[in-house]
Amino acid sequence: MRLVGGTDGRIMPSWGLWPLAGSSCSAVTFPERSGRNVGCVGQAQPAPGHGPTGPEVTARGFRAASPALAWVLGGAVLVLAAGAVVLSALAGQLSIDITAGVVIVLTFAGVGLVVARRQPGNPIGWIMVVFTLVYVLGAAANYYAVLYYRLGYRGLPLAPVALLLSAVQAP
Repeated sequence: MRLVGGTDGRIMPSWGLWPLAGSSCSAVTFPERSGRNVGCVGQAQPAPGHGPTGPEVTARGFRAASPALAWVLGGAVLVLAAGAVVLSALAGQLSIDITAGVVIVLTFAGVGLVVARRQPGNPIGWIMVVFTLVYVLGAAANYYAVLYYRLGYRGLPLAPVALLLSAVQAP
């Protein structure tokens, strides 16, 4: 036990559980510790190697890609969407539902493109663009497979690949 001065000037016994004399905060200390190494709540920091250390912390496991890649993926979505519309017209399945679907898909891809281009570290934009790319690729492959297998356009190459890729598009 030791005697320390309280905040009001009184001397009181300390077993290490009261604030030290003259300290600006009331940290709890323990007798088995050699010095005051418990910080005040306002000064609390995470243990080394744990918790964020500053603004340089980014999402774990996601590396930001370049904005140019966002433009390339957005262009691929646009080309595949146009190809899907042409293939659906050749298959005789072009309707207002398909054109409305293309507008919705291109809007979704456009939002993803803007997010991925302006904030390359944000994975949501990249997920939106890649999801749209895969979806439109599946739609184009579906119409391509219909042309080959159902309508008899036997001169088309890569029809088995199109048949496999058509499975990625949900009905």
